[in-house]
Formats: sequence, C-alpha cells, structure tokens
Amino acid sequence: MKRFIPLIMMFALSSCATKTGPPVYKLVDPKVYEKIQAEVSNGGSEIKNSLSELKWVRENVFPVFRTIEIVELTSLDGQLFQVMTLSCPSASMPGESFILAYLKNSKGKIVHWKSRWLSNRQGNLGTRLLDVNEDGVKEFCFVSKPFKRPEQLLSAYCVQEQKFEPVIAEQLSLFDVEFTETVLPDGLVLQPQLKGKYAWETDKLYEIPVRVINTSNEDRSLKGCSLWFSDEVYGGGVCGAFTVENLKTKDSTDTTIVARFTQMPHDSRLGFKMSKMEDH
Repeated sequence: MKRFIPLIMMFALSSCATKTGPPVYKLVDPKVYEKIQAEVSNGGSEIKNSLSELKWVRENVFPVFRTIEIVELTSLDGQLFQVMTLSCPSASMPGESFILAYLKNSKGKIVHWKSRWLSNRQGNLGTRLLDVNEDGVKEFCFVSKPFKRPEQLLSAYCVQEQKFEPVIAEQLSLFDVEFTETVLPDGLVLQPQLKGKYAWETDKLYEIPVRVINTSNEDRSLKGCSLWFSDEVYGGGVCGAFTVENLKTKDSTDTTIVARFTQMPHDSRLGFKMSKMEDH
C-alpha cells in the first residue's frame, strides 16, 4: 500500500532529484501528434477523456513552444513504465502554461494520463521524478519554478495497477453545469448539443458542440462572428468559430466551444451569445 502525505499543495522541495535515465527531448512534429491522437482516439473511455486537451495542444499552441519528453518510471510492484509529457509553456505574460502527461506500459501502450495548468505569474511549470513519500520509489511530480524562490511541489503520483495514483491528496473541485438554448432577435437559435446536467472538474478542457439554426425567412451573415458564453466564465479556451459565412434560411451549421473553468460559474445554466471577434 502506498503511504499518503498530508495535504500541502504548495511547499518548497528540499531536494532536486534527477530523472531516471537520459530524457528524450525534441520538438513535436505533426506526425508525432497524429500518432498520439490516433492511439488516444482508439483507447478506452478514460484515455479518450484527454482528447480535448490533446487537440488543444495540437491546434492552439505555436509548434515552436511544444516539446515532448520521455522518462522512465517504476511502479510500486517494480514494473517499468514510461511517462511521455507534452509541455506547452505560455507564449505570453501573463499566460497559462500546460503539461499533458501520458503513462505508457512496457509495451508502449498509453494506459493513463494526467494534466496540469499553471499561471506563469506563479512560476514556470515543470515535472520531476522525486521520492516524495520516502518509500524508495520515485513518483512523477508536477512542480512550479518561481522566480528567485525555491521550487515548489504541486502534485505527485506513483504508478499502481497501471494508473497514476496520487501520493498527495488531490484537491478536486467539481461543479454542475447545464447548457441552455438561446434565441437571438434576428431569428438565429444557438442550440447546445450536450443535453442535461454534467458534473465537471475545474482546470480541465471540455468541448461544447453548439448548433446554430436560422429560423428566420432571410439569410444571416456569420462572417467574422463567433460564439461565446453569455455569462462571465473564469478560465480559458477557444470560442466557437464558423466555417460558413452565410447561413441560409432554415439551414443550420455547427461549431464547438472549448472551455476550461478555473472556478465554478456564477450560474450553473450557461447560455451563449454571438459576437464579432473585434468585440473581444
């Protein structure tokens, strides 16, 4: 059984242990992403839950900032695994840095994943292999590297039964959310394709598909328009953009909003609004 450490989510590391074996470090090219995405898409439901974040890394991060690193990690029962991290430091200040970590078994198959976001105002986001609970087995850790201050531990995971298991109690923040239909004055209907209530985590990316229906008797221009949440939402993500510029009467088109909530929305029932990019 693993030994848990009391919950201290931000404390200075007393050591700076090195990673096991030489890391493989290179810029991520499109073919690498295609291979990873194909495997994740064909994985189980737990693995598929990382698709939103993997797509975000591939489509919304400048390639020069994306790197991949592979390190070896031993499980509690002595099996050898690899951790493949996709690191995406923010290209702006202030901004959000992001790391997506996949756990791979001895056959090279992805079996689990974890991710972490961090505001670069708090420090640079990184990873370490450290024996946090002093049981003789190193854990995979997310760390923050503040400027001119000691490195800080954010979370740590051992490998047990082919999964990342926390050795520091995780602070999970869940909230209920439901998406509602919005009817605009010009006859456009913004119809979410997710039905019912969902229990979601903060600091995770989610895709919200939305259908736009033109119920009016005239064509409607979508040129330069995007979809956003109608209420204030704390976090990041990507607005819903359109591939068509003109929506004919009685026709429809689909788009997707990608959202990350850093805290609970003010209202669990979220609607949408349409506006031009220059309005934001």
